[in-house]
Amino acid sequence: MMRAHAIRHGNRLSWGPRPCRPCGFAPRAFARFAFSWEDITSIAVYRYYLWLSIIIFCNYSVTFYSFCAFARLDSARGGCYHQGMDDKPRLTIKDVASACGVSTATVSYVLNDRAEEHISEQTRKKILHYVNLHGYETSFVARALASGRNHAAGVYAPCAASAPDRARATFSLVAALAGSLETRGLRTVLLTEQCLRQRSRHVDAIVAVDLPRADFYAVGEQNYCPLICVDGCVDDLMLFYQVYDDFSAIASRAREIAGGRKLFFLHDAYANEGIRRRVSDAFEQTCESRDPALALRAREAAGSSAFVAMGRANCAALLALGLEPISVVHEGEDVPQGAERRAIVLPLKKKAETVAALVIDTIARASGPEHDIRVF
Repeated sequence: MMRAHAIRHGNRLSWGPRPCRPCGFAPRAFARFAFSWEDITSIAVYRYYLWLSIIIFCNYSVTFYSFCAFARLDSARGGCYHQGMDDKPRLTIKDVASACGVSTATVSYVLNDRAEEHISEQTRKKILHYVNLHGYETSFVARALASGRNHAAGVYAPCAASAPDRARATFSLVAALAGSLETRGLRTVLLTEQCLRQRSRHVDAIVAVDLPRADFYAVGEQNYCPLICVDGCVDDLMLFYQVYDDFSAIASRAREIAGGRKLFFLHDAYANEGIRRRVSDAFEQTCESRDPALALRAREAAGSSAFVAMGRANCAALLALGLEPISVVHEGEDVPQGAERRAIVLPLKKKAETVAALVIDTIARASGPEHDIRVF
């Protein structure tokens, strides 16, 4: 058998078959390949990096398959801490239907509070008691995916952290609004200032209470859903609804009580610029509750004006100065002692019902033509 070997020719090596004669002649049938020392060095370097790549690939492959095996093991054990601690299988709507002897559609109607479906009260209570005892919870995410809606309305009311009277009135409004929305099948979600910078994906509409105009438009730019302005005026009636107390009607009623005298109106500060203009236009003199010159201004106006105070604390402040103000309170708020005969009560529930109806109508794209709504 003929064997290949190297033959030096100057500075080159020739690789070919072993010569069959002493003279070193090789048959022409065998091809001869010539390599320089540089070529041999390159081949050696190439083989080094090739083996290095194979070693690295094998190491990463072992690590990856080990991670996959651990993940499969962890999934088999339960996947998360809560599931691992609870070995009971999750209750499904089919389990509820089978235990109560009804169809899955009936269970769905009861859990989603579908009033249009005629289901007996006994069956409804039986399903609700069963799901309560066994810890069944409806998935709002699944409901949203099925219907395309979240069945929730967001409320952003940063004014709740302002003066006591404004905070009390705002919380009372939000509570009444939540009750009105609940009767219409919507949850109420309180939003934070993040809605100014990012989209709130879990609500179908947003109610903004006493926002500055710039913040109101910031909420509108970030959220692609109906936006309603409450206790504020943006005066962009082609796009937005605005609901607020009718200060012109409040002033007219106060003039009747005061016998036609000029009015000095004491109130907590509003953040919205439009509502501040409405207040200034309705009364001859206005003063905010945190004005350090309140006592001085009140004494100067005592001879020529009648005093109107919005809120329990403001009314008490004027009573402490020896004045007899006309108190303006919201429905459900106590009137300060000594001002019962001269009180104007604002319909809080009526405002909440108006806003809730607007939320439903704007979600359904079926709202009315009136966009500037004053409540009195």
